[in-house]
Amino acid sequence: MARGLRVLVVGALTCGVLVGGLGCTGAGSAERKAEPAGNPALGLLNKEIIRLGITIEQITKRIADLQGMPEAADPTLRELRTLDLASAQLHKQQWILQRDQLAFAKERVRQAGETPSGKPQLLEEWRAHQQQFEAAVEDLRRQRHELERKRVQVEGQLVERALQ
Repeated sequence: MARGLRVLVVGALTCGVLVGGLGCTGAGSAERKAEPAGNPALGLLNKEIIRLGITIEQITKRIADLQGMPEAADPTLRELRTLDLASAQLHKQQWILQRDQLAFAKERVRQAGETPSGKPQLLEEWRAHQQQFEAAVEDLRRQRHELERKRVQVEGQLVERALQ
C-alpha cells in the first residue's frame, strides 16, 4: 500500500514540477488555501489542483485574446493565428486533464484515510485511471507536436516571403 501512495505522491510532484516550471502566478494564495495539516499528500494534491486552476484561467484568457484579434488580410497570418488558437486550446485540455487526474487522486487518498480497509480497491481504481491519464496525455502531446511542426512550417513560409 505504501508503494501505491509513493507512486501517487511522485505523480503529483511531477505535475507540480510541470506547473511550477511554467511560473504560474498566484502560488502564494494556493499555499494559503491548502488542505489543513494531516495527510501531506492531500495538501500537496490540493495545492497543485489550485495552481492548475490558476493556469487554466490564464490560458482561457489567452484564448479569448486570440479569438478577439481582428482577422488579418494575409492568409498566412490567418493560418498562424488559427494554429496559435488550436495550440492554446489543446494546452488548456492538457491542464484540465492534469487537474482532473489530481482531483481523482485526491479523492482516492481522502477515501483511503476514511476507510483504510478499502485501500486495495482504491489503489486499483487509481492505477487504472492513471493508465488512462497517461494515454490521454501522450495523445495530446502528439497533437501538440504536430501543431508545433505545422506552425514552424507556416512561419517559415512567412519569413521566406518577406525575404524574397
